[in-house]
Amino acid sequence: MEAGRPEAGGRSALAAAVASAMFVATLFAALTSSVARTLPPRVVATIAPVHSLIAQVMEGIGRPLLLLPSGASPHGTVLRPSQMRALRRADIVFWIGAGFETFLAAPLKTMAEDLTIVTLIAQPGMTRIEASPGSAPASEPASEPAMSRRRAEADPHIWLDPVNAVRILRVAEAALTAADPANGSRYGANADRAAARLAILNGELAAMLKRVEGIPYVVFHDAYGYFERRYRLSPVGRVTIAPHRPPGAGRLRRIRRTIAAGRAICVFTEPQFPPKLAAMLVADTAARRGVLDPVGAGLPPGTAHYATLMRNLARALVRCLAPG
Repeated sequence: MEAGRPEAGGRSALAAAVASAMFVATLFAALTSSVARTLPPRVVATIAPVHSLIAQVMEGIGRPLLLLPSGASPHGTVLRPSQMRALRRADIVFWIGAGFETFLAAPLKTMAEDLTIVTLIAQPGMTRIEASPGSAPASEPASEPAMSRRRAEADPHIWLDPVNAVRILRVAEAALTAADPANGSRYGANADRAAARLAILNGELAAMLKRVEGIPYVVFHDAYGYFERRYRLSPVGRVTIAPHRPPGAGRLRRIRRTIAAGRAICVFTEPQFPPKLAAMLVADTAARRGVLDPVGAGLPPGTAHYATLMRNLARALVRCLAPG
């Protein structure tokens, strides 16, 4: 009997140790699960203007990840391994759609089934306008005449209308609340505040641009239809059909004739494209040159990006079309 006591004591100690370990493991699992439930969803937004709007809805709760660096063109982009990893880790991806981020259409099809993909241009209530005749997705290799015959599609630059920007806020609020209901009221309050700021911004831009209504100008490519329609602006031509392809000689001759005849006060290029072409078009004419930036190249990403982008567009138009 005496010899058996140490064995029994050993079994008791072992059982106690096992029970203690199981308790610690159970407590750790519970704590880990609780933390996981309180973490905000992992969100990816493709371009800086959309990222800015999503960041405003998530302010104080979490931060979305920007897939494309500020100012990077979505035309002809190839995803890096780090960007693919970000997509695979995401819970929600916000993008404009396959007609804009063409590089993303195939990769998104390979993602996990539980990934929420929010295609903004397809959302109910989003104002959509047709792209100008001849506009084409970045992936389409057709010739210029062939593109001019293709069926008109929706212009993907939806964020350049502040009313659409408010719709993006509400779509983001709904998607984030569905993924993270515990923070739903905070997403809603953030979206309300952001929408109120956009209403003020819309009035500010309308007042600023009223002085240039009806003044004709030429843009580098067909990116500004929503902005122009919202503020009653008057473009009379675009240098190129697709920003990743150089314009044809015939198109350049037509644009040059328009400018030489005084039917365009200003020619706008864009930051990522060399200004030499604009200089050639306005040479020996009274037309001026300006720069428009539809995605905010060079602007830091974040909550302030969207309003700064829109104000910069308005100021650039006024400086060139109505100097002084």
